[in-house]
Amino acid sequence: MTDEVREMLKAAHSLDGGKDANNELYRRWATTYDDHLLSDGYVGHHMCALMVQQIAQTSSPNVLDAGCGTGLVGRELATIVPQARVTGADLSPDMAESAEATGTYVRAVADIDLNQPLPESLSNAFEIIVCCGTFSLGHVGTAGLEHIVRAAPQGGHVIFSVRREHSLEHNFAGAVQALIDSGLATSVSELYNAPYIANGGADYWTLRRV
Repeated sequence: MTDEVREMLKAAHSLDGGKDANNELYRRWATTYDDHLLSDGYVGHHMCALMVQQIAQTSSPNVLDAGCGTGLVGRELATIVPQARVTGADLSPDMAESAEATGTYVRAVADIDLNQPLPESLSNAFEIIVCCGTFSLGHVGTAGLEHIVRAAPQGGHVIFSVRREHSLEHNFAGAVQALIDSGLATSVSELYNAPYIANGGADYWTLRRV
């Protein structure tokens, strides 16, 4: 890992969820973000795309990539589930613009804060919602999990990754169980401390909206 990559990752993990600081960081990082992550062994996008492939039930599934970043998941889906119609959403305008420029998204919208309920335009419209890499230090906490689950239609699926240390610190397993116990969702699959990036794993879940 280069000093530049180490510096940017440290800055990302030090965010407090605020919009202005987030957008400033990712404005600076958007053009080199993919190279930095992939050079550090990042495979979260591939893992999440494979999980989408496992549960895609229609010939052309509508997928929301919530926290799409520069579009790594969209590009992976274009290869693994090429029939998917993918919409991207991100807090950062620069990242959303980069995602849309990949040509693998129907559209990518900005100013979507996953720490808040998703807007009506992104609710009950996608049979699969995937959120890869956004539940991480300095970004989105357990409250965001309920927001994306509630945005899925009944019978829809939510796939998400959580950086392992973030998952343990904030008890994401407990948050998932609380959603199940409340009757909001059921668990389809769970992976713990699975491959994510060179210096750490992630937990992955697929939930079905009840």
